[in-house]
Parts: sequence; structure tokens; C-alpha cells
Amino acid sequence: MAREIQETLREVAETIREVIDDATTMTVETWYVEIGVDEIPVNAEGKADWRQNAHPLAVTEVKFDGDSVAVLPVRKGADGRLEVDDEARDLHERNVRTATLYRSGLLNSLVGILKEAV
Repeated sequence: MAREIQETLREVAETIREVIDDATTMTVETWYVEIGVDEIPVNAEGKADWRQNAHPLAVTEVKFDGDSVAVLPVRKGADGRLEVDDEARDLHERNVRTATLYRSGLLNSLVGILKEAV
């Protein structure tokens, strides 16, 4: 019985290590398809292959140490100054916020599991 508990704890610890390794960097990508132009094909299993014809719009990478990189599309305005599309930026910011909340909840759950195990 004690051996089974040790094996289970080892497996849980390994799973937690893998999740933490994966959690050190969070990448959020926002893509778009143009209505009436970009078709989203479906493979034989019925799964949409959206990357085939979708176009990247924005990407944000956040590292566990707080470093981050964000890439947003811009266009030159009539006066030659760069302009960010507000709707695209807002959509991407919502995606980043959602991913951040999910990641935070996951890490808090893992900490709770570790506290219970110890």
C-alpha cells in the first residue's frame, strides 16, 4: 500500500513538473479569416484546419519572469503616422486576459494540490 502511494505521488509530481515547465511561457495568438474569401477546410475526422487559410493578426508571449513581447499590426495613416486597429487590439487583449486568468487558475490549483499533499 505504501509503495502504491509513493508511486502515485511520484506520478503526480512528474505531471506537476511538466505543467510547470509548460507554464513558464504563455503564447497567445490571434488569427483572422476574411469572410467570403478564406475557407476553413475540415479534415476527414471532421476537425477544422483553420491554420491552413487563416492569417496571424497579433501575438503576445509572456514569460514566467514577467518578460513579455507583443506584436500588433499597424498601418500608416494619411498623415504617415502608424495607427493600431482598435478592434483588433481589443480582441487580442481579451484573448490575452482570458489565457492569463486560465493559467493563473491552473497554477493556483496546482499549489493547492501540493499543499494538500504535503
